[in-house]
Amino acid sequence: MSVRPTAVENQFYPGDRNRILAQIDEYFTRAGGLPTTFDDPPVTGVVVPHAGYMYSGPTAARSYRALARGFNNVDVFILLGPSHTGLGHKISVSKMDFDTPLGVVENDTELADLMLKRSSIIRHSEEAHILEHSIEVQLPFLQYIARTAGTDFKILPIAMMTQNIQHAKAVGRAIHDAQKESGKRICVIASSDFTHGGAGYGFIPCPRNQLVDWMHDHDGTALKMISQLDIDGFFEHKAKYKLTICGSGPIGALLEYANLAGAESGKILQYATSYDVSRNTRQVCGYGSVVIE
Repeated sequence: MSVRPTAVENQFYPGDRNRILAQIDEYFTRAGGLPTTFDDPPVTGVVVPHAGYMYSGPTAARSYRALARGFNNVDVFILLGPSHTGLGHKISVSKMDFDTPLGVVENDTELADLMLKRSSIIRHSEEAHILEHSIEVQLPFLQYIARTAGTDFKILPIAMMTQNIQHAKAVGRAIHDAQKESGKRICVIASSDFTHGGAGYGFIPCPRNQLVDWMHDHDGTALKMISQLDIDGFFEHKAKYKLTICGSGPIGALLEYANLAGAESGKILQYATSYDVSRNTRQVCGYGSVVIE
């Protein structure tokens, strides 16, 4: 199988190997450092942001620090990301290996074929992935952990163009069925930023000087719904306040899978916004970190 080249290095994250390792190391240090063992039972999944590292990297590190404890007991990381390009199918799985400045990450094509066989909603499309950043930016974090743990890992990337609850539940069920049939130990990574607010994003829910507090409140409620594994409540809250959560489909798929897998609850690890870095209230993006044990 061919290798997908990087699309957003030197844009969302550094293209230089040493710089990216140093940057991720800093984020993990700020999050409390990686665990000393990687052999715990794996977490069910995490919610993690996908913006430029300078904005969302510290929040992403919180999720990956929690995920790292069981890293050695995961066979496949299923990466769910929203499609920002409009390319490919509604739900598109890639069968390519993915390249990053830290090396090539192997795709679990066996699991990809099983999901394609068992689910009518998921289709194969490399076009959906070739320019998409929401999954690519997650890989250096996983590679950093694998380098520290001294192990390898595989991925299954799925890009979701539609963000509705029906498709989210269908993807969550397909993941559950494929896991049961394959017997593989999986961890689901739902890539999503939270509300995109302000004139720069065309979403103005309140006066500009109140926007950051408004986002903390309403994204905070969405995070609470996620931590309670309440997929219906999450989508209802998002619709009620028209929250521009770009990866609601991946989040919903993770919640559906978590409920089917018997998970009981999640834990909110961090919420931050781009305003913390930019001090720009014309466009503010929210970033949330959640782990489902």
